[in-house]
Order: sequence, then structure tokens, then C-alpha cells
Amino acid sequence: MSSKNPKIKGAKRNSFAVGAEIINVNMIIATDQLIEKYPNPSKDPNNPTGIGHNFSYMVASGAALDPTGSGTGDLAFGAAIGDVVRFTAVSEYNQFRQSVVMYDMFYISGDHIFQNDDFDLKTATGVKTPFPTSFSDFNVKFVDQDFYWGENNISSAGTENYGLRFALYQLERGQQDPTLLGYYQWDPQITVNG
Repeated sequence: MSSKNPKIKGAKRNSFAVGAEIINVNMIIATDQLIEKYPNPSKDPNNPTGIGHNFSYMVASGAALDPTGSGTGDLAFGAAIGDVVRFTAVSEYNQFRQSVVMYDMFYISGDHIFQNDDFDLKTATGVKTPFPTSFSDFNVKFVDQDFYWGENNISSAGTENYGLRFALYQLERGQQDPTLLGYYQWDPQITVNG
């Protein structure tokens, strides 16, 4: 096994305050329900179809302060100024048959608590992750995997309503590459204690 560290693109040294935490917000999108409810979504990434909060399930890592609504589309959590928030999303198929790709975060209303109105794309390539080779006599091998996330820093206290946008792709039988079904968005909220 290689001892090389994964390459993280877009990361900056000392890009957040000393003592700051990294808060991971993971989202699972209920793609079957979404397709049933919105069978003809927008094909315009600048004007995605708005959806209700019942199509996403969000959880935040342990660094989030006083989270409420974990496991729903109404996740709210506290953070401190200087904290880094990382957003990731997967489909209910774990990106296999249907895949979601987050591509935009934007300010809607309330206080401007994020450093930027949009998030930065960050990637880590060549991360060694366990992959099972057998369940009967449990064995794993370590394979290189690439990851991406949207990242933003907390710069002030308050409550912000923000939007998240994602594209939905589907892999059909006989296809080699997934097909774009459309673009969607919804509006979570974050609270930062001063």
C-alpha cells in the first residue's frame, strides 16, 4: 500500500481560522420520488426546477453545533466563524443507476454568513478506500477513489437561507454513459452563533 497522501485540488493553506472545524454536510437525494413527482425537470442549469424538502435527507458531521432536523431536508445546524462547511450529495442508488452532481450554492435571504455566495469545487484524487472482495470470509482490498465536494467558509454570525442546485443523471440498460434528466434546487438554512 502506498503511503502517498491524496492530492487535494483547490485547497489553500491556512484558509480558515485556528481552532476552526470542518463540518461535512452529506445529502441523499430520493431520486425515484423526484422523477415521479417531476418527470420533466428543467434542462437549464441556470433555471432549475424547485423541489420540496421531502426529496432530500441531510446529515452533518459531529463538528456541527446543535443540529436539528438531521435525516430530513430541513437540516439546520450551528457553526462558528471560521468553520469550513463541505457539501456532498449522492443519489439513493449511491451514484450507481442514478447519480446527482451538486453544482451551485447561492444566497437567498437572511444574513450573509458564508464568505462567498457560491462554494468552491474541491477534489481529492487517489484516496485509498476499502473495497470488499468477499463477504463470506470478510476481505477487503484498497482501491484509489476520487472525491469532490463544494466548500465555503463561515465568515459571520446569523441565519442564512441558501439554495443548493444539482443535476440528475440516469444510466439506462444498454447505455455506456448516464443521460442528463434535468436540474433541480432547494433551500436549506444554516445558523451561526457569534
